[in-house]
Amino acid sequence: MKILMSVSLVLIILACNQSGSLEAQNTMERTSEFDEYWFQSTAEITGYKLEQVRYNDVHEGQAVLIFVTEPFNTQKHVKSDNGVGRNVQSAMKLNHVRRFNTGIYPYNIMTSSFTPVSQTGYGKTFKVSSSMQEWCGHVYTQYTKKGNQFDVNSYSYFESEGDHSFQVKEALLEDEIMSLIRINPEIIKEGETMIIPAAHYLRLIHKEMKPYKAKISKTNSTFDGQDVVVYEINIPELERKVTITTTKSFPYSIEEWTEEYPAIFTKEKMITRATKIKTMRLDYWNKHNKSDEALYQELFTGME
Repeated sequence: MKILMSVSLVLIILACNQSGSLEAQNTMERTSEFDEYWFQSTAEITGYKLEQVRYNDVHEGQAVLIFVTEPFNTQKHVKSDNGVGRNVQSAMKLNHVRRFNTGIYPYNIMTSSFTPVSQTGYGKTFKVSSSMQEWCGHVYTQYTKKGNQFDVNSYSYFESEGDHSFQVKEALLEDEIMSLIRINPEIIKEGETMIIPAAHYLRLIHKEMKPYKAKISKTNSTFDGQDVVVYEINIPELERKVTITTTKSFPYSIEEWTEEYPAIFTKEKMITRATKIKTMRLDYWNKHNKSDEALYQELFTGME
């Protein structure tokens, strides 16, 4: 999919917002195919069967990816309330949610990323925030784009990880890769690059937040009878390998992803896997009544 740049102001459109505010898209001229899918006042919501590595075991759970375009205030680093202004740009928001139990107690992980739909390269995502809640406590990490670096704020119930503010050099964010694929898979180049690993992973494994050397490759394949592309990201220093399987054609749906890395205690390599069950497109922010609860269960219909 080719996204053409333009200096002209284009049509004001509806964005994902409970109050139905408007968004000004002033940095690009989008293709009609992209417009018709991503700018129709609905979100794409996909439920996945999750097999999550934690504490040397693989725990069954659920994952959800919610993709939606929204106006983003690049000065305040928050979603724009009214959707207009010279500091407002259109962003692809991804809310990546995981829920699973470890023995008696549950884990809830959510990472939000805001990536400009006019994206042309790595490390341009406006903001990533990631939180994790479990019975021991909770942690929160936030990256915000400032010039050629990210300002990082890290909070944790662990003394060594809590209440830190620092900067890291601009690099590909693992947390932006899925959004880059959805915007334009040609952005993802094969070869060596620097990458900042997923925020949730760095907290689960207690690794330093910094860019690491990585290698990216793409392979054409088939999955459930359809043509797909498998993206593989290898980070040798962490012994981490991530694969993302997407449909070969637009809208480049995420069919499955895996994360392979050594378990925190035994160092045995284990694999986290999420496999697609069902996709919906709807205005979820208006589906908040008790009668709408069945929609969530529908996302996981058929999961064993």
